[in-house]
Amino acid sequence: MKRIFTYPAIIEVQAERMGEAPYLVWRLDGDAPATLSYQAYAKACAAVSAWLQDEGIRPGDRVALALENSPEMVVAYGAVTSMGAIAVPINPTLSLPEMAFILQDVEASAFMGAPDRAEALAAHGDMASVRRWLTPDALWRRVESGGEGAPHSADVRTDSTAMILYTSGTTGRPKGVMLSHEGVLRTAQTVCDYLESTDRERILNLLPMTHCFSICVEILHALLAGGTLFIRSGTFAPRAVLGEIERHRVTFICGVPSIFMLLNEALKRHPADVSSLRVGLVGGAPVPVETIREFEAQTDIVIVEGYGQTELSPLATLQPPHPDKRRLSSCGLPIPGTEVRIVDAEGRDVPVGEPGELLVRGFNVMQGYWRQPERTAETIEKDGWLHTGDVFRQDADGYLYAVDRLKDVIIYGGFNIYPKEVESVLYRHASVLEAYVVGAPDALKGEIPVAFVRIDESADPAAVQAELEALCREELAPYKRPRRYHFVDSFPKTSTGKVLRRELRQIAATR
Repeated sequence: MKRIFTYPAIIEVQAERMGEAPYLVWRLDGDAPATLSYQAYAKACAAVSAWLQDEGIRPGDRVALALENSPEMVVAYGAVTSMGAIAVPINPTLSLPEMAFILQDVEASAFMGAPDRAEALAAHGDMASVRRWLTPDALWRRVESGGEGAPHSADVRTDSTAMILYTSGTTGRPKGVMLSHEGVLRTAQTVCDYLESTDRERILNLLPMTHCFSICVEILHALLAGGTLFIRSGTFAPRAVLGEIERHRVTFICGVPSIFMLLNEALKRHPADVSSLRVGLVGGAPVPVETIREFEAQTDIVIVEGYGQTELSPLATLQPPHPDKRRLSSCGLPIPGTEVRIVDAEGRDVPVGEPGELLVRGFNVMQGYWRQPERTAETIEKDGWLHTGDVFRQDADGYLYAVDRLKDVIIYGGFNIYPKEVESVLYRHASVLEAYVVGAPDALKGEIPVAFVRIDESADPAAVQAELEALCREELAPYKRPRRYHFVDSFPKTSTGKVLRRELRQIAATR
């Protein structure tokens, strides 16, 4: 049967197919976890869609969702997208100015998040577009009260925009990535097919649900497979995660390399029965081969790597889950329905095995950047090829290997940090004359941000650092804040005055 890749169609089909089978399970640390079946999930989404319509939300409106990992977040995704509105996930740890910018830029019609954050945002700057300030408690009251649900919107098509996810830009301002219903749902279906997932799949949620990786590989993967998604709350705690895997007989986990590194170390110190694990997916940053080998040696799991970015819904390549077809250190093969090219600086295809920029074309390519046609045109060519900005090589069998990055992006545990965004905050200090942020290698997170700063000769470096740290705490999410500060008298530069970031990265790596 051919799938119609829209949220309302998938939710309806899976409710009919799976019935009272559990889709969502939460409160994992208690004796009686809470459960929402596939049928109950469909009814919940319909009820919340009706509530949103009662609140004045219409197809095409942008609804900002700044929620922690929770069943409310999964219901909100289904409700917003099923009624033809557009979900705008926002990491709830972002600072007030960062959230305010997204709401203003996307012209959000509604905001759903913690009451104190909503109150602070309402008083922050121009929020004229936000007509409704909603809470997850109000959403859940509507779920529990039941009642009439909203009919599916006729405006929802496979090419309709399902969500806009903000990712920081090299200009220092985040840009909204527009993803279609088909883009995210068909990518999730590809994950199911590649990993041979069935309705016996039991997926443990380890990633932030506002991240595209979680939306595709956890939430929608479980939905399309007919499996069960176990929702964790609170911070990542390796020993607790091992206990949840054992208690709930989890079959699949995914995450950035640091998650597998920490679980690997925890298993050595606190043995647990994780024999239920079948397969794991790692992405977001290169993973050391030794980490994969050690983790697989302690478990029966097969770990596969993938590559992607938010602009690719978010996957472009995957490793086959069979050891005889897998190639360690490779990001795998292009997923079905996509094409890849590796080109030189002039856009010419390079020979097999030679490095070049990776270009991708297919259903998973974003629709563009929200209201940024020039940036969109710079990223996506007229014939559909998306420039990833990442350097790859491809072997004779089609397997892809990450080599380097054209962009200056710092990848911290799967999250992108763009130096200019952080630098713009540092420059607000009166004593800062020059500031550059680069990534330094980190065993757990892949990279950490390190700041190189030149200050006025009369300023005290220790005092300036304390003030910069306070400024970053106010303006930036925790993962974006520099972990180290180096005060310098000058910077290595080209003859035209452009700073040599590669030399700064070398210095940061050796200090």
